[in-house]
Amino acid sequence: MKKALCIAAALLLVLLQAQACGEEAFRRANSIGNFSEGYAAFSNENGLCGYIDRTGSVVIEPQWDLADRFSGGVARIGVSRAGASGRLYGYINTAGEIVFPAVCSAATDFYEGLATVNVDGEYGFITPDGEYAFGGRWSDAGYFSDGMAYVRVNSLYGFIDHTGAVVIAPAWDDVYSFSENRAAVEKDGLWGFIDNAGSVVIEPQYDTG
Repeated sequence: MKKALCIAAALLLVLLQAQACGEEAFRRANSIGNFSEGYAAFSNENGLCGYIDRTGSVVIEPQWDLADRFSGGVARIGVSRAGASGRLYGYINTAGEIVFPAVCSAATDFYEGLATVNVDGEYGFITPDGEYAFGGRWSDAGYFSDGMAYVRVNSLYGFIDHTGAVVIAPAWDDVYSFSENRAAVEKDGLWGFIDNAGSVVIEPQYDTG
């Protein structure tokens, strides 16, 4: 019990020290997220988001409408569309520098080293450096899981690997991303499952996926 009380007191002291070290902008924060890779996102009284470090000091000034957690040294940020509803998304590094501009109507976190972005209605995949991983563009695409990501070619879905090569040919009306080496697939309104070789392991027979 004494040991537990000592640990709790030490944690409280650390938190108080962090708050004492924090800048005024942080102390007036409306909300704050969890730490990831040494940074935590927060929003100020104007609703703009930035980041603090583990001492509570503001290291990236609030300037975006949305700021996600860091993963692989990169975080997604969002800004309001000028004269339109919704947001546009981009990515920054831990120095607060833009690595991919806020031009994406949709953007994911990084999964297996790549993020999925939609720019001008076309989906692609980018690296943490903000470069496109390969040249392909698709009308729809998912995030990487189990080494593959789904893409839509014309009206059918298949899967690509990390090189952009098609490893499961487009044959499905709709799909979900892989999980535990299985992906839900839909054909003619019925759902089943395939394995990571593209073989049907549960025939489409369910009404919803």
